[in-house]
Parts: sequence; C-alpha cells; structure tokens
Amino acid sequence: KVDADNPTKGLAGAVIKIEGTDNSFVGTYTTGAGGYLEDVPWDALPIGSFTATEVTPPEGYSLSPDPDKVKQEFYWDGKNDVALVFENDARVKVKLVKYDNSGDPLPGAVFNIVRDGQIIGTEATQADGSITVPNVTEGMYAFVEVSAPAPFACLTDPVIVHVDQATVDGGGTVKVTAKDQRLPNLTIWKRDGSDENTVIPGTVFEVKGIHSGFHTDVTTGEDGKAVLTALPVDSFEVTEKSVPAPYVIGDEPTQTIWLGPGDEKELVFVNRKQPLLTIAKSDADDPTIKIPGTVFLVEGIDSDYKDEWTTGEDGTVSKRVDPGSYEIT
Repeated sequence: KVDADNPTKGLAGAVIKIEGTDNSFVGTYTTGAGGYLEDVPWDALPIGSFTATEVTPPEGYSLSPDPDKVKQEFYWDGKNDVALVFENDARVKVKLVKYDNSGDPLPGAVFNIVRDGQIIGTEATQADGSITVPNVTEGMYAFVEVSAPAPFACLTDPVIVHVDQATVDGGGTVKVTAKDQRLPNLTIWKRDGSDENTVIPGTVFEVKGIHSGFHTDVTTGEDGKAVLTALPVDSFEVTEKSVPAPYVIGDEPTQTIWLGPGDEKELVFVNRKQPLLTIAKSDADDPTIKIPGTVFLVEGIDSDYKDEWTTGEDGTVSKRVDPGSYEIT
C-alpha cells in the first residue's frame, strides 16, 4: 500500500480483503509498517485464483477512483511470490510547483518542508517541478528552498500556505507555486576618465564574495569589460589591482555591490592617464632656440623614482610619471 504521489512511501492501516474466486477462502488483513500485509497465512492459502480488495484506506487517505487500483486479481500457486500494489491519494494535500524564470517546471530544487515551525521532511522537486505533502492536517506549512539546480538561485523567502480545518474537512489539494530566478551576473567596465567612450583593456580586478567565499580575478577585454556569470547571491567587493600604462589606479579602487537572484548589474571604474611631464631646454638669450642633448636628473620627492632624461632634437623630452612631486636637475 503506497502513497499515489510518492510510491516509495508505504502506508500502514489500509484494510485489504482477500477472497477466493474458485475456492471458499476469505480473510481481512491490515497493512503494517512499510505498507505491507504481514499477517496473510500464505501456507494455509489454497492454490487457486483470488481477488484482493481495499476495504478501508489509511487514515487521511481516500480510495482510488480507479477500480483497478481498488480491486485486483491474482493466482496463488503455493510457490511463487505475489506482488500487488495499491495506491491511495491523500484526502488533503499541499502541493508546491516550482518553475524557472521562463515558466517551465524546475526539477531538482531541494526544499525543507516545515509545519508550524518544525521540519517534517526534505524533498526535491520531481520532473514536473512538484513536491506533494500528503495527509495534511490543520496548520501553517512552509517550503524553504535549501538548494537549487544551476544556474538558478535559491528563493530568499519561504513559500507559506495555511491549511484550516474547513480545508481538511473538505479534502482536495492546496496548490502553491514559486519561481526561481537565475544566478546573478556582473559586468565590470573600465573607462578613461577624460573620455567615457574610450575603454581600457587589460585591467585586472579582484572579485570577492563577502559571505559566500567566492574569490576570483578577472581582466577586462578589448571592449573594456569583464563579465562574470552565475555568481552566488551575495555582496561582493570588487578591487582594481592593476591597470595598463599610461593609466593610474584611482584613489578609491574598491566598490561594493549586492547581487540578488536574477540581477544583471554593472560596475564602472574610471581611470585617468599618468600625468605627462615635459622638460624643455632653451637658449637664455633666445628662448626660441632649443638645445638638444641636455641631460636632466629627475627624482621623485615622495617616491623612489630616479632617472636621467635627455632632450631630443627639438630640445624637449616628455614622459608620463606617477602623480607626485619631483625634483629636476
């Protein structure tokens, strides 16, 4: 004797009557733990044809409307096992149906089933996206999602349904639905601070989930962006680690962002180029005359920069340096 919605669940308390069709045997028996008839006197059963009829369903269940599931025939030869399966529908059931963000049933989502604050079971949605809780009594029921199949995110709130006594007395199925969103995606953009239409490839970012333990580095491509898909639902710290020359990392290299189920969010980091330092050497009497081949020592005052620069044919030398103070000799 099994639950029609969960054939692996045996039901105790079903009364089955066994009658001979070509003999006078009659007996009434009750399913025990696991849903099996354990007290049928098979040794005393005459060889012949029989019918097994469900007389009384287990408590909280109703007889099947299908006559073939209420009364079944079998032949007993005294040697081989006989296996008959009777199914019952619970008189009152709560049914959760889980869909994905496209409206298709989502199998494999695992839920804790909670009644009045106590976990009464843990089940995964079946191929049709459903979980059915049979033999329901009055109370508050909640479905709390504990894992979702990739690339979907768990629900952040439980699915709650209240079953009152009138529903229990009337029977039927109380149905609730839920929809999973996909795991969030994040796009990181890197742009020139002087021209937002100019993107910066080759910038390395560190991405860390604050609670999930997620940690990775990403690099912007030729289009100036790095895309991360199917991230865990979490808050993230995104930190600029390195930027290609001639750009410099900004004063605030870290941004924080929350990504919830179904989110498609963007972060934009803006950098400016290193400042351009030009040294020009000219004739004191005629500034229009530029002097090539002059060597200057350029030293950083607040850094360890030190280099010699030589003016070119136009009497100037230009290089990009990090922001700071310099002494030029």
